[in-house]
Amino acid sequence: MKTYKPLAGESIQRACKIATAMAKTGQEDVEFTFNGIRVVAAANYAEEDLVACWERELNERRETYEASPEYRAEQKKREQDIADKNFVVNQTVNNIGRVIQNQEELMIALRRIVDFGDDIDIAYDKKSLAAQLKTAGYETHMKTGQPKEFYNDKKNMGDYIVGQILDFLDRGMSPHPCAVSAIDKWLKMK
Repeated sequence: MKTYKPLAGESIQRACKIATAMAKTGQEDVEFTFNGIRVVAAANYAEEDLVACWERELNERRETYEASPEYRAEQKKREQDIADKNFVVNQTVNNIGRVIQNQEELMIALRRIVDFGDDIDIAYDKKSLAAQLKTAGYETHMKTGQPKEFYNDKKNMGDYIVGQILDFLDRGMSPHPCAVSAIDKWLKMK
């Protein structure tokens, strides 16, 4: 039996197609492992049948895991984590007006929102947050396109970061998680 090693990023369909072709060419079974599932291709197998077998095994494993106490415990933990994050993010958004005029406090609040809000299950009013930032004088893409030394100024860099965050909020998206590291660097600036 020959062994085939699928490449990183290769689809199960492509792996089955290659293994089936190898089996037909060499008149010898070809085995490979894809996402932890062993697949054996024979010369008389159709690639679609191999894909279907792999998908059945994958679904059986998923169903077994989802019926396990470990999965239920993980789901319960996830639900609590989401509830906690939703609470923190929404409280922070609701209280942003209290800190919006103090750039240091605003950046700490935005960091919390970006860090906890980077999850598909976290729901908060992004348009409202954007409107509050704009009312305070911030603009989307604020202070972009400046020479590198311009951003050595803490106020300029802070305005730039908020402008980048606004870009995402205006599109109804959570800010990109890289904003956390940008804010962390900003907090260390003098």
